[in-house]
Amino acid sequence: MEEQQSIEDAQLFANFRAYYKRVWQGEPHPALLGQFRVELTQRGYHSSSDKHPTWYGLTLRPKDA
Repeated sequence: MEEQQSIEDAQLFANFRAYYKRVWQGEPHPALLGQFRVELTQRGYHSSSDKHPTWYGLTLRPKDA
């Protein structure tokens, strides 16, 4: 979490879904994109207010080399 960082909604959600499937051994993720966005907002994150938002204050960690 860094205030000056940001990430596009589609990239963040795609990575979250992949993580969820790895952790829960392929179980389909029950949350819809809208629910995911609500959770981020409830946790204090802010986004642009367009159809394909950018989330501010967080980003993905670089993959290990």
